[in-house]
Amino acid sequence: MNANVLRHIVKKLRNVAKVYREKRGMPDSDWRRVCSVNNIPFDRIRLEPDGALALHLEHSRIRLPKTPAAFRVLLGYSLLFELDAYTACQAVWDEQRNMLAIHWGAATYFVGSYESLFVLREIYFSGDYDFTSSVPAVVVDVGANVGFTAIFLADLDPDLVVVACEPVPAIFEEALQNLAANPHVSQRVWFHNFGLFSEDGKKIITSEVGNRVRSSIVIDRSQDAHGLTESISIEVRCASNFIKAVSEQFPARRLVVKMDCEGSEYHILRNLEAGGALGLISGFLMEWHQLDNEEDNATFIRTFLKRTGFDVCMLGRLQSKNDVGMAYAFRVTANPR
Repeated sequence: MNANVLRHIVKKLRNVAKVYREKRGMPDSDWRRVCSVNNIPFDRIRLEPDGALALHLEHSRIRLPKTPAAFRVLLGYSLLFELDAYTACQAVWDEQRNMLAIHWGAATYFVGSYESLFVLREIYFSGDYDFTSSVPAVVVDVGANVGFTAIFLADLDPDLVVVACEPVPAIFEEALQNLAANPHVSQRVWFHNFGLFSEDGKKIITSEVGNRVRSSIVIDRSQDAHGLTESISIEVRCASNFIKAVSEQFPARRLVVKMDCEGSEYHILRNLEAGGALGLISGFLMEWHQLDNEEDNATFIRTFLKRTGFDVCMLGRLQSKNDVGMAYAFRVTANPR
């Protein structure tokens, strides 16, 4: 047998033995199962005498209690590891809230699920909404979720104000709690418990239980859900009327729209143009979604924004497998009122 092949086999056998020894060192079957399913290296964890888990990341050590909330956070281990390894975050378990508290400088975010870690990765690791303005601006946050982006933007730019819309009541309450933990931006961020659409009224929003970050009015999430789905009645407001109201409230500020509303962006964009509010907007930071019909896709977004006076940058246009990407569009100034 070739000596190199033999060394390779011996190395693999040693690795298998190492993993076996590490697993034997984790006597708690619940923790062992969660860690195995989420591919958490056993050399990164240690069972504490009281049953808690000490999780060692690249730079941080987090002590997790044996609770369902901690198990849910561990579902996002790979995301948490990236955030700890490549950003200046500090993560500690908040015993009172039974959630993970992640700090970046003065900003604090409470995390209780995989989806919340995913949103923080978009913000801090991918930089999807890393926006600052050269002049005083107001950002309308359409699809605010638990408030992370609104808090991030206000923390990043002390001259920025954010008006945020989140229609799902339970998520809206989490956003208020996150805002309360960030008093340094609380006077510049407002949350509203409704979504924006092409009209005022009530809509049914569907989402996968435990994955509300993908809640949608126009996309049937039951088709691609990994678990149970739920339907929730929410309130929506006419987008053009709301943008006009925000513009009147902040007449001296440039108006920028951040939009992550799981397919409703097409209804909103068309309504903004038809209602005469598109000219009030200086820029978009937008997640786009390819819908089942042939018209609503990345090509429509780019063509629509270019036709209405924006310079456009599209990301993810050819990633047809995901049917999702980002669009950034700006013009020097908004049209005169």
